[in-house]
Amino acid sequence: MKPDNGRKVNPEKGLKVFPLEKFQELLNVANPLCRLIYLWAGLTGLRECEILWIRVEDINFIDNTLKYRVAKRNIITERQIPNIVLEKTKQWIKKHNLTETDFLFKIQKGRYTGNRYHEKSLMKQTRKYFDLLGLSQKKIMTRKKSKNSPIKSTALYYYTFHSLRHMFGTLFYKLTLDRNFTAWSLRHSNNQTVDTYINIMNYEKELEITTKIQKIILKS
Repeated sequence: MKPDNGRKVNPEKGLKVFPLEKFQELLNVANPLCRLIYLWAGLTGLRECEILWIRVEDINFIDNTLKYRVAKRNIITERQIPNIVLEKTKQWIKKHNLTETDFLFKIQKGRYTGNRYHEKSLMKQTRKYFDLLGLSQKKIMTRKKSKNSPIKSTALYYYTFHSLRHMFGTLFYKLTLDRNFTAWSLRHSNNQTVDTYINIMNYEKELEITTKIQKIILKS
């Protein structure tokens, strides 16, 4: 349940919301593991480290909830999970014979069998799929801190895994027009962060909105 120190890749200031019309294409080109991870991200707004730290025991399939630790805030919370995500997750657990204490996205073979899938591996795969979808990188010219240092060319992605969280946040706000509720669903510490995406705070309402998002995204 415990995430590490958050996202490892510093996003470009111009980080874009993931294109809604490309989400189904992303699911189609991704391998089974990444496909389920993307489904979790796009339909819940969870950060990559929050998803990769999920253990089977953290999921309540009766109440449709997930208990997890919010990255960078060191608090444990619950959130509603859409039915389609839980259905696919049940199939994944059964297929890989996962136990209650297993990481949901654990490495199945090799030297690190049993460990959780790592952010760096996910980032590498995600860049590969984004390139296939034409969401290519853009080279930015940056200068080192020293005045006499030469200009360094750095490749940064407009779209990253975190763009899926932006996609969810944008849709959530469009459906609610409520900054407080959107901030709460994304588990932000304040409302100002929601401005980068664009006073009803209860799980029942959250499930209603995430269900609508599920229908919109998967029909796009």
